[in-house]
Parts: sequence; structure tokens; C-alpha cells
Amino acid sequence: MRKLVFAALAGVFMWSSGFVSSEIDNTESIISNCEIVITRTTIGDNGDKITETRTHYYNAADERDCNYVSGQTLRMYQLGFLKF
Repeated sequence: MRKLVFAALAGVFMWSSGFVSSEIDNTESIISNCEIVITRTTIGDNGDKITETRTHYYNAADERDCNYVSGQTLRMYQLGFLKF
């Protein structure tokens, strides 16, 4: 139970600290482009900071839809369905 609570708190922290950002590119059509950028920073074997960035592009109906997709993408990274 503690691990589940810790994982939930870590997810909220990553979301609020800018681990995930989403942007909408408004076009004239009903469907707009949703760009999701996920950045991970780790410490390498020799103590250097390693920053990796993954960008995903989706078609979204509006900003709410883009936010939903970005949340789902973050969860897939957290659960291990998507790998860096």
C-alpha cells in the first residue's frame, strides 16, 4: 500500500514539476496537433547528469483532449509500457 501511495505522489510531483508538457498547435481544422514532450534526467555511472527527451505527436480535438492524452502517455512511461 505504501508503494502505491508513493507512486501516486511521485506521479503528481512529476506532472506539477514540468516532467510532462503539452502544447496545442491551433489550425483551421477541427482537429489540432498535440505535441507531448517528456524529459527524464538521470545520473550516469560516472556521476554525470543524463537528460533524455521523447516527443510524441497526436491529433486532438481540443486542449482537454490533448491534456488527457498527455496524462495517459505519462502513465504508460511510469508503468513501463513505453521505454526511454
